[in-house]
Amino acid sequence: MMKYTECEAEVVCVKDAGCRGDRSLFEAFKFLQIDTSCNKSKPPLATENEWCSRNALRKQRHWEKIIAARKNKRKKEKEKKKAKRSEVTGITFRHSKRFLKALTKERLLLAKDSGPKLCLDLSMTDHMTKKGNKSTCWSD
Repeated sequence: MMKYTECEAEVVCVKDAGCRGDRSLFEAFKFLQIDTSCNKSKPPLATENEWCSRNALRKQRHWEKIIAARKNKRKKEKEKKKAKRSEVTGITFRHSKRFLKALTKERLLLAKDSGPKLCLDLSMTDHMTKKGNKSTCWSD
């Protein structure tokens, strides 16, 4: 077997197949050998054409009814939750969490700039050490 690389891809060719370094990668794939004899698959499930006992068919129908009932129950619960949520909140359209966060942040920034400002002077700096005074200083 002979190996060559083209476009950072390694291709293994059969020795007498005539692979050369100047051929395209597509032509090299013609000579690759793939073994498809090993098929490890699950055993086939029983289909409608295969014969089953009456008891097995009865059990299968019963199981299908249970599955269908579960699906219907889930669907009804979802619809019930949706209806209850729309009644309580009165909101028919909901925004994403990301959008609501951005909207809240924007409102808070607007409120911060437009609201009244209050400045408290407690005059405790005379009683504080230099170290404590430096840690409480704020610069805008």
